[in-house]
Amino acid sequence: MARRKPNSVNLRLGVSLPNLCDATPQAFRRITEYVAINQALGERMDSFELNKIAGAILFTLLVYLGVQNLGDVLFSPKPANPNAYIVEGVVEEGAPVVASVAEPVVPISELLQTASIEKGVKVAKKCVSCHSFDIGGANKIGPALWGIVDRDIAASTGFNYSSALSGKDGIWDYEALNGFLENPKKYATGTNMAFAGLRKVKDRANIIAYLDSLKD
Repeated sequence: MARRKPNSVNLRLGVSLPNLCDATPQAFRRITEYVAINQALGERMDSFELNKIAGAILFTLLVYLGVQNLGDVLFSPKPANPNAYIVEGVVEEGAPVVASVAEPVVPISELLQTASIEKGVKVAKKCVSCHSFDIGGANKIGPALWGIVDRDIAASTGFNYSSALSGKDGIWDYEALNGFLENPKKYATGTNMAFAGLRKVKDRANIIAYLDSLKD
């Protein structure tokens, strides 16, 4: 009697390569089910069938390990460098706090000794739309500035000063000009002058030197 050819069972793992790492246990389970089906049918698997099963298991295991190792190589995180980007003003916890050293305040009279009239002319270009610097110049939005140094505050003829300046006593000496030019609204609260001020002390020294040269 001829030996009955074993029924062939279609072994489909149903596993795609991108999902191999997650689906490997499912593939092993299907292989096990395949072996169990053959044993239930009373069929004896020859060495060729066993070699196919063993090869499938070995291949699946190798692909699984290869994909896992490749993922570790491609996506291995590296510790962040704490000094890669330092945010100013943020002090790391536990770090020693170093007291900031304020820059020494140099009197404007000392800075005027090295001030430049030519540089003062350049700084004064910010003011020409509101002030005249020429001898006998007319008032504009702001008063004419010829002879301003050592003149009484709010004393320009024909100009309507705000109460913030008209109520101030004193003269426009170096210190008064320096304070006003640094922050007009702080020096004379309520002034109509819209200029924000000159933050750089060297710019103030240079323009004061220029104003000091505007006299007969």
